[in-house]
Order: sequence, then C-alpha cells, then structure tokens
Amino acid sequence: TFVLSVVNMSCTLSTSAIRLIVSLAVASQGSARLVAPLSSADGPTVYSAEMFEVKVVKGIQFALGVICNPAPCHPGDNACQIPLPGPKLSPEPGCPHPAIVNLTLDLYTPIGAESLGPRPGFVATHSGGYEVNNETGDRGEMDTACRHFASRGFVAITMVYRLTNEQTGGGLTPANWTVNSPLPKSWQGGFKPAPRAIWAAVRDTKGALRWLRGNAAMVNLDKKFVGAGGWSAGACTTVYLASQRDDDFTSQMSRATDPTFHTLEPYLSESTDVLAGVVWAGNGVVSDTIDALDGIDRYSTTSASLAMYRGTEDNVMTPWAQTNVQRLFNASTAHARCDLFTAPGVGHSTLFPEGNVTMKNGVSTGTSVPVMNHSFTWITAAMSLTVK
Repeated sequence: TFVLSVVNMSCTLSTSAIRLIVSLAVASQGSARLVAPLSSADGPTVYSAEMFEVKVVKGIQFALGVICNPAPCHPGDNACQIPLPGPKLSPEPGCPHPAIVNLTLDLYTPIGAESLGPRPGFVATHSGGYEVNNETGDRGEMDTACRHFASRGFVAITMVYRLTNEQTGGGLTPANWTVNSPLPKSWQGGFKPAPRAIWAAVRDTKGALRWLRGNAAMVNLDKKFVGAGGWSAGACTTVYLASQRDDDFTSQMSRATDPTFHTLEPYLSESTDVLAGVVWAGNGVVSDTIDALDGIDRYSTTSASLAMYRGTEDNVMTPWAQTNVQRLFNASTAHARCDLFTAPGVGHSTLFPEGNVTMKNGVSTGTSVPVMNHSFTWITAAMSLTVK
C-alpha cells in the first residue's frame, strides 16, 4: 500500500505556478475534438490496483464567476462562497448585487507515471443539489474518487462551481434561464433544480474541463481519453457531459453580459467531450432542462457511454430517472451504451462509495462489487484503456 503525498495550497495558484509544481513537460497534444478509440487496446495503460503515489495540488484557479446577492458567511458553512475584493459591479435583472468569486480546481496526478506517456483524465463533480458543498463533496467523496483514479494512472480533477442558495443569491445567467423548470409534469426523475442553478454549476464545470485539456502538456494528459463521474447533482452534470453539445455554455453570454467571461476565453477552443461517464445516483435533469429550453435534442449519435448507479432505497433519484436516460440513449445512438447498475439496501446518501453492485440492467450479476471498484472497471473498458 502506498502512502499518498499531498501538496495543499491555501492560496490561489496561477497556471505558471502549477507548471513549476507539476513539472511534467511533454509534447503538445493534438486537436481538442475527441476521436473515438480504434480498438479495445489502443488506449493508455492504467492499473486495476493502486500503483502510484498521488500528488494533490489544491486551489488552482481556472476561471472567475459572478454571484448575484452575496451575504456574510458563517463559520463552518459548506454552502458559502466569498466574493473577491474589487469595485462594485452594475446590477442586472435578477442579479441585484453582483460580485466576483474565484473558481478553483484540485489536481491529482500519479507520481512516476511519466514513462507511460500521456495519461487518461477523470473529471469528478461534487454533490449538494447545486446548493451546498465544495469540490471535495459532502464527505470528501470526490477526493476519494480522484485519489482512487490517480493512484491507478489517471490525471484527475474536481472543481468548485457556483452554488445557488441564500448566501450566494445564485450565479449570473442568461435571461431565458431565470425561469422555473420547463420540464413537463410527466417528467418523473425526482431531483429537479431550477435552470438558473444548472447554468452556473455546469458552465463552471465545463470551464474546469476545458482548463484540463488546455493544460494537457503540463499535466501529462492524453486529450482523447477523458472520462467523467459525479455524485447526486454532480451525477446529473455527468449525464449531461455524456450527451452534451460541445458549444453549450460558450455563446449564450459574452464579455458584454458577463464580466468574467474573459476568464473562460483562453480555453474556449478546447472540447468538453468525454468518452464515458459514471453516474452515482443521478438523473437526466440537466440535459432534459436544456433540451426543453432551446428545443435541441442532446441525446444523439454523438453521446458517450454511460453507467448509472442507484441504490434500491434512493428516494431522491427515481427508478424512472435511470430507465428514461437509458431509453433516450438507446433510441439515439448505437455506438454508445447506457448500463443501469443497482446496489441493494443503500439510499441516496449511502450509495457512494459504500454500496455494492449486484444487478445490471435488472438482472443479477451473481457478484457483489463495491461501487468505486465497479465504476473503475466499467469506465476503463468503456474508454478502451489498457488495464494491467
């Protein structure tokens, strides 16, 4: 068993500073657009067991964002985002007291894996209903996931995104997103956040993913092999990342309407496509909401493979949530797969990482595998990685 080494940075780190810390200069990767793997053995090599110590660099700035009505924070509050000092911004409709916040990510890299060549990537998105928690999650579960993947050969990140709650007042969004949910009464997925909450969280998550690809050489990443995972609200974001249009969240706002838009621009040419996603207690609310707002179907022939995990006692995400996403995937694409995995006896908050998978697509597997290990095995196969 390896001891994981951690580099904790309490201050915000610039990209140039991270270059000195990571020190993984490799040749620049190719196009930002993804190319599907050619065979089951053409991807980078990873390991089924822990093989590497993990370097963790916390607090890397990837962008800025606007929150709309910040209030004072209370000690120990896991739903608080503190504005940066600076001049006051002009009020906007629905955004009475706009202020800028720092958006940061934590980077997990496998020490000593440079000789294997560029590494696959894993993007983890935290839970909290788009209302609470930071990049590590409710109980540090995103930190656990990133360590698990990085210790086996991945480069992993988890990020801060803007929260929508009484302290932040929500994030600055396009006018047509400041509405109630457009989903019909027939939509039965359970968790159903307002479009405004979705916008801020997903815009920021995609910004972190673009930062990762934009710094591929620095972090020793193979741009073509990036997967995603998330729990609860982060799982809903992951469903979206597997079904998205790559240009979503790039043109709906601009420098004229978002004073932090320029912080996204250095990496806007980078893709946010993923090869596969693991969904820990999620539904399709993000993709379904965006589809309802603009009338463009995001479940298409370009969708990535997806594994949806649910505990039998989950009262937040419904069984319909899983089967509906699988139905939409199966009706839209033949090259990707959407598998449904069930963990008996666990609820929404105990599925990950404690649950054990015993069923696939409603049929017993004859085994009981911890969700984390099962997810790693599934996504490495879906991404066509070489596993040793």
